[in-house]
Amino acid sequence: MAASAKQFIVMVDHTKQVPVLGGSFPLPIEVIPFGWGSTAREIESLTKGRVVLRERNGTPFKTEPGHFILDVQINRIDRPAELETALNLIPGVVETGLFVGRTSVLIVGTPQGVQTLHAPRT
Repeated sequence: MAASAKQFIVMVDHTKQVPVLGGSFPLPIEVIPFGWGSTAREIESLTKGRVVLRERNGTPFKTEPGHFILDVQINRIDRPAELETALNLIPGVVETGLFVGRTSVLIVGTPQGVQTLHAPRT
């Protein structure tokens, strides 16, 4: 969806703004249900992170099109663009939560109010 959008707007609270990705929050990766275990093992091998299938009430959480979400705990993501490309090459990966270079507008909720950041136009 993000890749086909004319404008991609991301809304977060201030706790999501970090100097380096990884460590604080797991990276969500959407995968097709068929063979998700193999996909998870490849993701673990690539990232050296811990992969957990997202569940709700003891059953796998499903996205609107019926995909699963894997939450990957990675200590540090130094090269997010390279990681996103490598993850997208793994069979079964639909999308990652990195969205490198796709965000048009970032809206951040802070204790002082809302901050709106616009990506530079290229």
